[in-house]
Amino acid sequence: MQQARLEVLHRLLADNPTAFWPQQYTNPLNAASYREIAQDYLDRGRRVDTIVGTVGSGGSLFGFARLLRLANPNLKVVAVDHNRSVVFGAEARRITRMCRETFEQILAMGAGIPMGNVEHGACDEVHWVPVPRMVQKVHSFHRKTGLLVGPSSGAALTVAEWYARNEPDHEVLTILPDHGVRYVETMFDPHWLDTWAQDIREAATAPIEIERLGDVAPQWCRLKWCRRSFEEMAGRPQAPRPAGYQP
Repeated sequence: MQQARLEVLHRLLADNPTAFWPQQYTNPLNAASYREIAQDYLDRGRRVDTIVGTVGSGGSLFGFARLLRLANPNLKVVAVDHNRSVVFGAEARRITRMCRETFEQILAMGAGIPMGNVEHGACDEVHWVPVPRMVQKVHSFHRKTGLLVGPSSGAALTVAEWYARNEPDHEVLTILPDHGVRYVETMFDPHWLDTWAQDIREAATAPIEIERLGDVAPQWCRLKWCRRSFEEMAGRPQAPRPAGYQP
């Protein structure tokens, strides 16, 4: 999806020499724009032990983490991705039909191309959360709070709440990056939900531990990244998703 967008964008730029392109995937001002929000949080005297965020361009999570880690060098940075995304080099050989068929339909997180603003070496852990679990969490959150959020927020909440349960003495901060209004014809439509009812009912409530990128599975997976580079973890440079990839 992103590569197709970029091809159209480059054609538009060629036809309109005075056009401006913010370049969100690589522009360092993307991440820097979040500093004031993170600073406000610190100015209120809040302690952060763990930050959890979904990753698309990389701006929000790493914009927050960069400043928060200055205040707390032991801050745990937990990135959340989709198991069909190339951002963290997932090598899923098989994913659920729902994850495969709804990836472009409902997700803003994840990517099919490398994202220059992603700071792999800042991450302590990576979680891959399947779409059924995201949808389940979005609806449970809506029932409890009345707030309408999107699937990327559902993924972030899934992991953040799991950390809060397992590390009750830690202050866990998460970022809800999307509003639910974009998804009224999918995630909030009864007919769409009926199509995937079985998948949503069977969504996992805890991650499985994996040790290699090749072990990313259809389930919710957790990998200790330990602040290593992409090349250290994957054994290769970053690359776009190959054409025809259909695990």
